[in-house]
Amino acid sequence: MDRRIEQKNLDVVYGGETYQIYDLGDLLRQPVSHGIDETQVPLLMSKTGDQRAAVRVDTVMGSREIVVKSVGPQVSSVPGIFGATIMGDGSAALILEVGSLL
Repeated sequence: MDRRIEQKNLDVVYGGETYQIYDLGDLLRQPVSHGIDETQVPLLMSKTGDQRAAVRVDTVMGSREIVVKSVGPQVSSVPGIFGATIMGDGSAALILEVGSLL
């Protein structure tokens, strides 16, 4: 993956469609640190209308059913925040709206 980024090859074909590759850390304007010799990296594939994105994430924790709760006006005004949910262990998790981050 890092070699693809260095070569400016920032897309991947999946299911016959081309997805632009983004790094979640870059989208959130946070420092990005990945392993040095990664041969496989997790990508979150997102398709909204004509927009396709493959977002590089640190890890995939699995699939879960969640209930999306709205957030207060202070948080809802932050670009990219869709809502929040309470996880099984009681912790809160923000739900991102990937399309608005691109």
